[in-house]
Amino acid sequence: MGALRPYDIEAKVEDSQMTGWDKLSDEERRARVQPMLRTLLAERFHLKLHTEMRDTPVYALVQAKRGSKLKQVAKPEELEGEGDTPEKRMKFMRDHPGQAAPGSIMCDASGCRGHAISIDMAIGQIGGSAKADRIVINDTGLTGLFDFSYNISRDADAATPLQQLEDQLGLRFESRKVPIKTYVIDSAERPQAE
Repeated sequence: MGALRPYDIEAKVEDSQMTGWDKLSDEERRARVQPMLRTLLAERFHLKLHTEMRDTPVYALVQAKRGSKLKQVAKPEELEGEGDTPEKRMKFMRDHPGQAAPGSIMCDASGCRGHAISIDMAIGQIGGSAKADRIVINDTGLTGLFDFSYNISRDADAATPLQQLEDQLGLRFESRKVPIKTYVIDSAERPQAE
């Protein structure tokens, strides 16, 4: 196939498939869009792939020796009813400047704040803040929703981001190898102009 080239892909979801979109959570939206994206890639790029389990280096996020410093909280009323939606989060952030919406993390120059968020939902941002060079999996054993905040210093004399997160959140990154479902590309072609 030669050298890898980046492609910009623009696609529009049919109006009939948008019914109820505003009431869906991010996870439900992804579940609706992913099959459409797979079809688009198969049609335009003739993408053929398969999955297999491969032992993969990861970081397991675990509780530090002295335990988590996260504050467990009850489910906020903003997440009740029809559930969490991007529109609800945007309204909350407009009404509460500088605060993370329930079920989300907000980062700015002063650091990151999570509000009423599960570890599974926060793990991507925490791993990104740590500059983790591999997938981060949740092995904390913590369930429920949590409030927390942290600030990563990039000063030359500061501890590593991994150590700073351990100090501030009571969570540490443990290097492991685990079997992970891996997508293997069998073949793909350059798309033809339409």
